[in-house]
Amino acid sequence: MNASFSQQGKTYAFDVLVIGSGLAGLHYCMQVTRLQPHLKIALMSKTDAQESNSRYAQGGIAAVSMPEDSLESHITDTMTSGDGLCYAPTVECMIRQAPHAIQELKEYPVSFEYALAHEGGHSHRRIFNCGDQTGLTVIETLLAAAKRQPQIHFFEHHIAVNLITQYHPHRTDNQGEVLGAYILDCVENRIHTIASRCVVLATGGAGKTYRYTTNPMIATGDGVAMAFRAGARVGNMEFYQFHPTLLHHHSLNNFLISEAVRGEGGMLKNADTLQRFMSRYAPDQMELATRDLVSRAIFSEIEQSHHGFVYLDITHQTKPFLKKRFPQIYATLLSIGIEMSQDMIPVVPAAHYQCGGVLTDIDGRTDLKRLYAIGEV
Repeated sequence: MNASFSQQGKTYAFDVLVIGSGLAGLHYCMQVTRLQPHLKIALMSKTDAQESNSRYAQGGIAAVSMPEDSLESHITDTMTSGDGLCYAPTVECMIRQAPHAIQELKEYPVSFEYALAHEGGHSHRRIFNCGDQTGLTVIETLLAAAKRQPQIHFFEHHIAVNLITQYHPHRTDNQGEVLGAYILDCVENRIHTIASRCVVLATGGAGKTYRYTTNPMIATGDGVAMAFRAGARVGNMEFYQFHPTLLHHHSLNNFLISEAVRGEGGMLKNADTLQRFMSRYAPDQMELATRDLVSRAIFSEIEQSHHGFVYLDITHQTKPFLKKRFPQIYATLLSIGIEMSQDMIPVVPAAHYQCGGVLTDIDGRTDLKRLYAIGEV
């Protein structure tokens, strides 16, 4: 059945069009309002503005802050976690800027917990968190700040359909130029046009292409597809990070069990034998090995067992501790009959983060003039 669209759409003009209202898109908008307050910004989101991959992040954000830690150690941990394949200049740039980024978030203000968390692949506690609702807290805080800015115009329930491009036949470099985007108004069922001086893709990843994913329904890879159709290069699309512990339960889809649960002593156990197994795969780091290693270990155990999952066991921790440290996870599990201090949690690995995407330089510039890409895209 073909969709029916109104013949007459609207045309808008903005200085900047930002497609995607996750952490990358929101923070970019706020930076523009601070540095160039005269610019008009259009911020697009497929559903409500608060719905994004960022919203569902639980664990936190890594940044060096303690005297026993160092930037060099964080860089080494990251390169090791990437199996040596990460682009070193970008890794170094991000890690050196991370403490400043945390400070910027605090000024919004995001209220991080006092105690730093420990997660897989990190040699020190360096995870700034808001309990087990870090993403939700950060997004709600930034979104409230963005909605106070008159320069930012929200286009909620709008889907970007295609980028508007122009190629100059007499240019020797054959570099295209992006002039805006066609967008679908999901409420009025109309195609509108947004003309802009630059377009910033902040559309996140494509987790919904996988059966098991921690991502919400909106994570369908739109930004990468649009950029590719417009002539921008994409790369490293074969690399997708899998999170080791998605809840395996018929009534809850996409519910992540934070890596911080393992950081607080959670143990992975074979569903048949109820024996801990990470000593066979990572005897030194055990459950806090890198995500790729832990995910492969779980997959191997599942293949050899009669169950489609393994167990995450944190029953050695007390009920008061778990309720305080993981309030959202505790309440959600309790709603389906799992009491964390008494019951083990069935988990499976799940697609979590798109490592490849639109190719950019270190400042987010793509192959096309006036097109930028930031965040997961």
